[in-house]
Order: sequence, then structure tokens, then C-alpha cells
Amino acid sequence: EEKRKDVADALEDYNDALADYEDLNIISDYSGTVRDVYVDEGDSVANGAQIAYIVDSDTMLLDIPFFAANTDNIRTGATAIVTFASTGEVLNGYVSEISNLTSTNANNSTIRNITISVKNPGGITFGMSAYASVIGTDGSTYDCAGSGTFKYNEEETITASASGKIETLNIKEGDKVSKGFLAAVLESETLDSQAEQLKKTYDNQVKALEDLMEQLEDYTVKAPISGTIVQKNYKELD
Repeated sequence: EEKRKDVADALEDYNDALADYEDLNIISDYSGTVRDVYVDEGDSVANGAQIAYIVDSDTMLLDIPFFAANTDNIRTGATAIVTFASTGEVLNGYVSEISNLTSTNANNSTIRNITISVKNPGGITFGMSAYASVIGTDGSTYDCAGSGTFKYNEEETITASASGKIETLNIKEGDKVSKGFLAAVLESETLDSQAEQLKKTYDNQVKALEDLMEQLEDYTVKAPISGTIVQKNYKELD
């Protein structure tokens, strides 16, 4: 039983090492456009190293101040009209968030920030300035208390989950990727060596168990022929 446990433990250790190979595949957990790539093929990276920066710019978020008193009549999902400060272009959007916090602007007015989601036709960029008005629950149109700026709907960084050398890099700036995309593959001589050693340990434990089982065969006395027992020379425990 002890030898069987040694074999089971060695196999578990080897399988754990094989599972670690999954961490060499760097997967994007996000969908969006690659804005920056921080590594090249052949680079050595540590666990947690930044690989690429991804943004979701299909929908842009406008953070913009409204007079706090007016926000009592504004709800999430309300229709919003966005006017771009530089061009005067108008787009529709909707209120996606209303801040719980208030502050005071330069005119000592109490304001509350509202976030407006706008489908990006392609020309909205990070930091672009705009104004907005929102249709309230009472049917009135409420104007913003000042301009706001656009930010990305989502911005995330792909990071490595293991240490190693970048064997394959599958992304470049400007690429559109989906969640689950294989961004890069690492190679690790350290992991290769560890897995090889654990495989040898497992093989040795299996061989030791097989040898022990063969030895146990010598302790089994079998009748050389078929027939009737006519004499017993020993009893149990002799």
C-alpha cells in the first residue's frame, strides 16, 4: 500500500506540472482593440508582466456634470443628446450611471456627475470634449452644467500568468481581439526540466511497484498438478 501511495503521489506531482503548462498560454480576458503591445517575440517575461493594453472603444462613456437638483428627475436609461464641442455634431446616447456624490463647481453650484453611453461611429476618441442634455422623467430636457470628456467603455491590460520566454506573439497594435483570444505563448526551460524530472520520478516509482509485485509472486505457493491432498506438512503461521 505504501508503494501504491508513492506512485499516486508521483503521478499527482507530474500532472500538476503538466497543468502549469496551461499558464504558458497568455489568454485575453477582454474584447476590444489592441492599443499598445509591450513585448516582442523572444523577450523574457516574469509572472504578472504586462503584455498588451486593450480598449473597448465601440461604446464610449461621457462623464459630464449636471446640476444636482435636476438629477432628481433623471434616471438611468434616459435618452441623452450629446453635442461635440469641436464640431457641433450631435449623437444620441443614454444615461448609464448617476453618481451618488455631489461637488461644487467654480460658480458654487452643487453638481453631480452623470455617465452617458454613446455608440461610437468611429470618430469619438479618448478625452474628446462634449456637452449633453437629458430627457427627465417629467418630460423636461435638462442641460449639463459644463462640458465633459469621453473615456473608453473598458480598458484592460493583458498580463502573463507565468514566467518564461515569448515563443509566439499573436497580437499587434490595432488588432481587434475577442475574449479568450490566444495573445501569446511562452516557453519555459525551467518548467520543461521540472516536468522531465517529475516524469522520471513517476516512472521510477512505477518500476519499484512492479518489482515489488513480482517479488510478492514468490510468496504464493501454487499446486504443480491437479489432484487430492493426501498429506499436509505445515499449518498456518508455521
